[in-house]
Amino acid sequence: MMRFCLNPIYQLFQNSDENFTGLIIGLIDGENTYGYQLVETPEIKVDYSLPIVPLLNSNIESEEGKYKDWILEHARQVSRLLPGGISIIGFFTVSEDKEFLNTKLVSPAVKEVNNLLAALRNDEYSKSDQLIHLHLQIYSEERICKLIDIKNFKSNVMKIEIAELPILRTVRAKVRFYAEKELTENPLNDIKDLITNWTKLAQTFTVKTNGESCEIFSKSLKYGNVRDITKAVRLSGLLECFALCQENSKITPRVAEWIKEDLISSMRIRYDLLSEKTSWPNKDLSKKIAEPFEYTLPRRIYFNLKNEIPVTDMICSDESIADSQERLKYLFGTDPGNGEELEIIAQMNPRDIPIVQPTQRKANMGIIIVAIPIIIAILIAYFI
Repeated sequence: MMRFCLNPIYQLFQNSDENFTGLIIGLIDGENTYGYQLVETPEIKVDYSLPIVPLLNSNIESEEGKYKDWILEHARQVSRLLPGGISIIGFFTVSEDKEFLNTKLVSPAVKEVNNLLAALRNDEYSKSDQLIHLHLQIYSEERICKLIDIKNFKSNVMKIEIAELPILRTVRAKVRFYAEKELTENPLNDIKDLITNWTKLAQTFTVKTNGESCEIFSKSLKYGNVRDITKAVRLSGLLECFALCQENSKITPRVAEWIKEDLISSMRIRYDLLSEKTSWPNKDLSKKIAEPFEYTLPRRIYFNLKNEIPVTDMICSDESIADSQERLKYLFGTDPGNGEELEIIAQMNPRDIPIVQPTQRKANMGIIIVAIPIIIAILIAYFI
């Protein structure tokens, strides 16, 4: 029987006096599945005295929308923050609904949870076709964990073990990032194009590990034909990507692939954030070239959640680390602590590119032409 290992602190959830739900964050390692963190769904204005089934019913709405839709939105936001190797592995319920404890009856409650798990997978907030439903019975020590096959909704009961989980360590790798293309009348789209095409290129990168460290061999991207060096958009920087694995274990090729997946995911998130921007500041193209435009790409911040797993967040140019801390506190229900800014991604504006002017080139060539006979004369005199 497969085993589900749960952090002991989450036994306290069964002392609750109301129903609630949330996401299971963890990793699957062979026959063992580790639930490192249970992330409660942030509250919206719904009647939490209701059983779980009505709450999950797609027809139940509050002033802030449907509870089920909010669970999926919460999953979307959380999944963007998780480093490689760690993912949403399921969904948990805390309630008095005894239907969940019945392993034979497919009740309305079970169907609602199965449909929710299918939505999590279909919307790609979870990468596995087998997701967990963990149920903790209020005012009781009864609990049950099922592994649900999303494709056919077959379920297998998993043995639950309340135990200290293996300590995780963060594996890091740095990647050089360089991309350029010709500037058009829409610089924002130019930047999005660069990110899109470099992300596609990143899928071909080679990742190697010697068991102790990990290295990604990247490539530069020259997108299109840059005819005029003064009218180019260039992005460059040093990206840092992550994966989590058990402490004292070797960095396996699988962990190395998690590192690569994290790199690709972080660039896609940047693209999503840029896509929320609808237009560039209203300036004509000539001014953008003469007076270099500036745009700071979303920056990645690393947080080691207290007593929990590390996560990373992206902040835009109009945000601070304090904004990110507030966001994480809301999404995870815990103090994220201090954030560490990791990466530098610079946009190289036309004025930032060193250019040798034609007149300067001619002057330099004149100096060289005059200097050559003098050097020859000195050498002849020396050897004679």
